[in-house]
Amino acid sequence: MSDPQGYYATLEVEPGASGDAIKKAYRRLSLLTHPDRTNEDTKAKFQAISEAYNVLGDEENRKLYDRGGSGGIHFPADGIPVNPQDIFDFFRNNMPPPFGGEVPGMQTQFFHMDGNGKMNFHEAMQRPTPIIKTINITLAQAFTGCKVPVEIERWVCEGSIKQKESETIYVSVPEGIDENEIIVLRDKGNVLSETNKGHIKIFIKVSNNTDLVRRGLDLVYQKVITLKEALCGFTFDLDYLDERIFKVDNHNGNVISPGYKKVIQGLGMKRDGHKGNLIIEFTVTFPERLTKEQISSIEQHL
Repeated sequence: MSDPQGYYATLEVEPGASGDAIKKAYRRLSLLTHPDRTNEDTKAKFQAISEAYNVLGDEENRKLYDRGGSGGIHFPADGIPVNPQDIFDFFRNNMPPPFGGEVPGMQTQFFHMDGNGKMNFHEAMQRPTPIIKTINITLAQAFTGCKVPVEIERWVCEGSIKQKESETIYVSVPEGIDENEIIVLRDKGNVLSETNKGHIKIFIKVSNNTDLVRRGLDLVYQKVITLKEALCGFTFDLDYLDERIFKVDNHNGNVISPGYKKVIQGLGMKRDGHKGNLIIEFTVTFPERLTKEQISSIEQHL
């Protein structure tokens, strides 16, 4: 295999080297020869390395070169249409110390020759790590929905400068939201560039200081009554989540059996057009003993 213009020699690799080996060699040599890290005398060497990699780093152009040199590869008359400084900045910003600084959120970048012999510089960037926050709300707030202020601290990259900024964001919590659900605020997090912004993930925690228990979209109220109340009737107040008070009355002769459930349609949680129910679950307590008079009275009336 020929090396008519010495591109393999320039990158200090064998003609049969793998693509990864060529890439590693280019990274190593570009760092060693860049004028910013050495002196102006290495500028020509750095440009030669960049030119060699422009050809050997692209599979199709490398095949043309291996078949007969650069005759089939056409560059503009004014040279390689890419700024070597941009390439070096990429490695400086994305290689770990001591060779470069870190730009958070950057996954990889790559470049290749197109059909016209021009280099296209592409970015394949991973979205910045999301900012994680937790919001604590009450069951009543989950029932109605609410807006909750959240203090956000994010970093913003402007060129090579990374700055921190703070913002108060009012998060809209939809009605019916449940414990451990996540609200995602897209593109409100850390900023790597104008086209690559991270998200904010809001984890919801719901506290409950009421007598109501949530089961899916249903709200359950557990009521303990005596045997006398189960047989003869009762009245009690039920405090609802929206501050309404429901009066529950049973004096019409209906006997409440142990484990009986009263279902009130549509008074549960609401979510996406769906409504749960309010369920009253009754527990009946029995006396441990009855007097003879009580037994006689029951026998006479039942």
